[in-house]
Amino acid sequence: MIEGEEIYVQQSRQIIGKETPIDMFLDRHDLEQVEIYVSKPTVIGRKLGELQLMERLNGVVLSITRGNIELYPRPRLVLEAGDRVRVATDAENIESFQEFFGDLASSTAEVSYLALGLGMVLGVLFGLIPFPLPGLGTFTFGAAGGAMIVALVLGWLGRIGHLSWTMPPAANLTLRNFGLTLFLAVAGLRSAEKFLATVKETGFLLLGLGIVITLLAVLSSMILARTLFAVTFDEMLAVVAGVTGNPAILAYAAQAVPTNKPELGYAIVFPISTIIKIIVVQIILGILSNASTP
Repeated sequence: MIEGEEIYVQQSRQIIGKETPIDMFLDRHDLEQVEIYVSKPTVIGRKLGELQLMERLNGVVLSITRGNIELYPRPRLVLEAGDRVRVATDAENIESFQEFFGDLASSTAEVSYLALGLGMVLGVLFGLIPFPLPGLGTFTFGAAGGAMIVALVLGWLGRIGHLSWTMPPAANLTLRNFGLTLFLAVAGLRSAEKFLATVKETGFLLLGLGIVITLLAVLSSMILARTLFAVTFDEMLAVVAGVTGNPAILAYAAQAVPTNKPELGYAIVFPISTIIKIIVVQIILGILSNASTP
């Protein structure tokens, strides 16, 4: 059985031979195919090629569904909690596959609070480490910047021993939306008094300047993304959200377009832009500090 893009299916026909009239999805005489949830800790965070499913269980993975995305199996694909693995095997091997992967639907929403807490602690500690700025002193990434950098490293590693650093898409989405709601609520509560006081003192001057600066950043990002880099509309929304560092734009983009490109693009642009902003601000502060020192 071959599954993939049409061009590769055609190439496979030329290499292997003629098609059989048997439809595996309808004729289950020889093989059975079933979807199984990935929930066992010994499997989560492992690469698909490491599992040796054909040798161990006499079966193959046809596809992997992660959230709303269907992934084609490849040896270096790392399994995450909540993935739905579609396998083809003999009917008597199905229970063995279910036991091997765990097959608990609750895994789609479970969070390893040990991994989450340990990652946050490591991020805070990393944010306290001073890094040299030649001629300007030192700088730190702070708690938020350190947590983000450590999260990038741990997400790249995927797994250390029995500790998996991945998070199911459903749990990720829930925590992200909850965190966004709290962030916007706290920002509104803390800014309300100063915002009104500033408007009373300066009128709409600073408010207008803020609108102009924001629009310039957004419009310049959109123009560069569309003209210089020729990205799609979905990816352009991700660039704007990442450059401005505004998760509210990402939330809007995720609902405005039917693809996951805004989230993928934001995951790439936002960390880079944030790290650059942290370093640039520290450089500016260092320059101003040295300039004011007699």
